[in-house]
Amino acid sequence: QLLNSVSADTGFKIVAVVARNEFIPKDWRQKKYNSLLDAIRNTKPDAIIQTDDKDIEDVNRSAINCHALYYYVPSDNSLISYTGEIELIASTPVVLVKTTPLTGWARVFKRFCDIFIGIIFTIVASPFIFAVFIIQKILDPKAPAFYKDIRLSRFNKKFPLLKFRSIKPEYSGMSPEAAFAKMGKPELGPKYRENGDYLKNDPRYTKFGNIIRKTSLDELPQIFNVIKGDISFIGPRALVPSELKSYGDKGLLLSVKSGLTGLAQVSGRRDISFDERRALDIYYIQNWTPLMDVHFCAFDSFLV
Repeated sequence: QLLNSVSADTGFKIVAVVARNEFIPKDWRQKKYNSLLDAIRNTKPDAIIQTDDKDIEDVNRSAINCHALYYYVPSDNSLISYTGEIELIASTPVVLVKTTPLTGWARVFKRFCDIFIGIIFTIVASPFIFAVFIIQKILDPKAPAFYKDIRLSRFNKKFPLLKFRSIKPEYSGMSPEAAFAKMGKPELGPKYRENGDYLKNDPRYTKFGNIIRKTSLDELPQIFNVIKGDISFIGPRALVPSELKSYGDKGLLLSVKSGLTGLAQVSGRRDISFDERRALDIYYIQNWTPLMDVHFCAFDSFLV
């Protein structure tokens, strides 16, 4: 019924159907796929509409991972009890399950705040940015003062995250394991990972690098990423591409822009585990409100 009722004026165009032949009208069978993953891989849909009650959580997770909207046609019971947002496609009621409240006008509002706060913060922080740059060049005139690290933000977008260089030039751009191996201390690699990507007295860093890391001055150039729109002022931690295999919920974590600071960063930084930091990022994504961001702006010390 839904297939035959969808037309251009509904705002939807059907690009794939995953169902048994007896449930697909003959006119639509050329768009049939044997599995949802095949359909996603070949058509890259903007939305997924589920018309049965089977494996709802798995289908929703697939929609999150491909950054698509997820709708399902509810049964009578779920229509009454479900607290999601109910819409009509043609004459069929569907439930829109939102990954995050940070959509539509909320995103526009957040972007406006990023630009406004970013400009003010740049003016206030410019003397510190200038001072760190000058000290870097005095200590090591030939080495670059800045460092670009490729990270991931909303919808798996890669961007160069800008920081002041804190690592010795000979290890810059290398993975921790490769750097430790190069200095003849490969045993530090497992210790670094087991300790939540942290190592006390990490030998890769310069003396001045340790100072700007402890004071978070190395993060100041990221404000230019905020103004440019690569990241938001507040959001989940920007992921390193090589880390994706460690995240079972990567689609959810990449459903909003990453942040210069966020709930995980101000809730203990290195004192909480990797899983706890990830859980806090997910909480922020699923429960975002403007007041939550106001709280960060008022009380956060901008530690990353």
